[in-house]
Amino acid sequence: MIEKFDIIIIGAGCAGLAAGIYAGRFGLSTAIFDKQLPGGQINLTDVVENYPGYEMISGQDLSEIMVKQVENAGAKIFEFEEIRDLDLSQPIKKVVSEMGEYEAKVVILTTGSNYRRLGIPGEKEYTGKGVSYCATCDGQLYKKKKVITVGGGDVAATYTRYLKEIDVNVRLVHRRDQLRAKESLQKDLERLGVEIIWDTIVTEIFGDDESVTGAKLKNINTSEETKMELDGVFIHIGSLPTNDLSKKAGIELDERGYIIVNKKNETNILGIYAAGDNTGSEAQLAIVVGEGVNAAIHAYQYIKGGWNGS
Repeated sequence: MIEKFDIIIIGAGCAGLAAGIYAGRFGLSTAIFDKQLPGGQINLTDVVENYPGYEMISGQDLSEIMVKQVENAGAKIFEFEEIRDLDLSQPIKKVVSEMGEYEAKVVILTTGSNYRRLGIPGEKEYTGKGVSYCATCDGQLYKKKKVITVGGGDVAATYTRYLKEIDVNVRLVHRRDQLRAKESLQKDLERLGVEIIWDTIVTEIFGDDESVTGAKLKNINTSEETKMELDGVFIHIGSLPTNDLSKKAGIELDERGYIIVNKKNETNILGIYAAGDNTGSEAQLAIVVGEGVNAAIHAYQYIKGGWNGS
């Protein structure tokens, strides 16, 4: 039997959970699917200090609170159930998972993105324990401490500048002899006195049972290897949107692979919305939550034909 809903949300990260809270409170039958546990990348964040309403909370605790809110709103979460196919050609959308088929009037895509990783020993083990992919999320934890940033583009330069400005002892490691970041950012780093370690890669991250204590670096020209004592490693080498399913279903993507949406978070297909990192928005918790809410509000209007303010 095909289970039917008003709204199906694909992706149970923070954008998807926020959309689920609102959709459920609007009285819409709502299902949220994720191939993993709900919460997404926030589960990997040791401490969250920049989300309004919480001075400090672990990412996992915040995720659990949001899941409870979703359940209290009446939405249903299908964890560890990956969506394999979408048929968006008709007013009633068909969603196919590895376990069954579902139908909905609206689909909200909150499939997120994945940070590019170095793929070196210690990176995975110390993620959330000194390895971070978001300086604005975690930088305040490293004031007066020694860290490196890894990368050479605009994002790496911007986050390195930010860390330096909040009094983090930061050095930038780049595998080439010049940055790809725009000239103005390079001048900012020079003005701030940021040391750049050129022609160098990080080959290993190490630490104790609790956190990062250092990294191994290798000069790609001389093959010289050094160990550096550190409190943290910030990796900023880009991200990849998780949009293969969307592309296959005919949803319009930009040249970087992100879903194109308007101010209502609508895609090019009527009744299909997208929110969060998969749209190329700034990867900040408050922003992706707001986008999830925005998508749910306009999905409600699409289904019901009006907004009653509740």
